[in-house]
Amino acid sequence: MTGSIPAAQLGAARRRPIPTWGWIAVFAGGLLVFVPLALVIMAFFGVPRVERRFATSDKARFDLVVLESAAKEYSIAHLGRWPSSLEDLATPDETGRSYLEPARVPLDPWGRAYCFDPRDTLEGSPHIYTLGRDGVEGGEGLDEDLHNWFLGEPREDR
Repeated sequence: MTGSIPAAQLGAARRRPIPTWGWIAVFAGGLLVFVPLALVIMAFFGVPRVERRFATSDKARFDLVVLESAAKEYSIAHLGRWPSSLEDLATPDETGRSYLEPARVPLDPWGRAYCFDPRDTLEGSPHIYTLGRDGVEGGEGLDEDLHNWFLGEPREDR
């Protein structure tokens, strides 16, 4: 019998079931590959959206603080007289110094000029604000108006 397989080898050729610890190892290995991959995919699509939301309102808040600070500095240098516009803060004086660096008025995160009312004062500073993404008064989220007077206060107190 040259073409037959001996009975001892026939038993060894049968498949043995995978033990429980083998399935656990396969599952754990899959987790080690797919969980980080899923986190990377979620971060790739989710983080930029959240980052844009906070970056725009943070930029507006930062600009409002800078503009208010420059207006106060202008007022001190001009014996209590407030600038008539935000452009006055960027215009160099007789010594060549401007109150904003760089010497230009920033735009709000949505590409519009900040609003300025030197006649409307609260606690010794003029009213500087942005109307948010929608450009109209009121709103919530990115459409919320931001004012230099209320930067540190919760919305309900306004």
